[in-house]
Amino acid sequence: MKKLVLLYMACASFNVTHAQDLHIYSGTVPVIDGIISPGEWNDSDSCQIAISGSLKVTVRFKHDGSNLYFVYYNHLESAVRCPEVNLDINNSKSTSWQGDDWWFHASGTDCENNGAPNVYSDCLAVQPDWEAVPNFVSGGANEDTVEMRLPFSKIGFAYSGGIDTIGLALDVTNTFSAWNMYPSTATVNDPSTWANGIFYNYAAGIKDTGKPGDEIVLYPNPAAGQFFISGQNSHGKIRVYDITGKMVGEQTVSAFPAVVDASVLSPGVYMVQVGGACFKLVKK
Repeated sequence: MKKLVLLYMACASFNVTHAQDLHIYSGTVPVIDGIISPGEWNDSDSCQIAISGSLKVTVRFKHDGSNLYFVYYNHLESAVRCPEVNLDINNSKSTSWQGDDWWFHASGTDCENNGAPNVYSDCLAVQPDWEAVPNFVSGGANEDTVEMRLPFSKIGFAYSGGIDTIGLALDVTNTFSAWNMYPSTATVNDPSTWANGIFYNYAAGIKDTGKPGDEIVLYPNPAAGQFFISGQNSHGKIRVYDITGKMVGEQTVSAFPAVVDASVLSPGVYMVQVGGACFKLVKK
């Protein structure tokens, strides 16, 4: 217990998040054209929506301070699935839809509703104040990549920078019998089951300052097989702790950037300490 107390005193900024939280980092502005250009989404985080068997839709997401961006790709029209975004702007976690909740749907037309899901009375090929490209065309080629832009002004999200949180559930649906969700335990009709969409005002890596003149960066975050640490005057040991305060990894480095193997870590939240700098690491 003493070690845990000392650890949290040294790294007071270490806060635990749930494994299904969605981390929405600030990134470059993508072109909403239904094409993933090289490097266009590299500064975003991602999740996967399971359909059936090995079929999964990948969703990537980020923001630019004024807009929320999504790209859904793989097994959309080929599996008869249309992408949807569900937002609880105040993250009130109500068990029923409220006035701050939004539903966005993209298929042959783009549909929206404020206050209830699955309302198809406001569907247009091109919406005037948000984008989803391309529209699915019956009998045409399968559209397995859809990009979306949702302005903060449209959804009533007043982002002032720093860290902020909304309720968020992502799904793909055939509109009549199947809704495949992320989180997998979420339901469209119950916002209390949705994930926390956590906004950051920096790109998909975490910056921290260990002492004056040092800016240390950990990226990517969340990480899968490995992560990197770079900094101007970084040196010494890199230590990784789990949420109980137990040290689960240590590495001595003499030069940066350093590569840290995270493949041995189980999915979850960890604290990484580099000298006096501390980082929260999400392992996918």
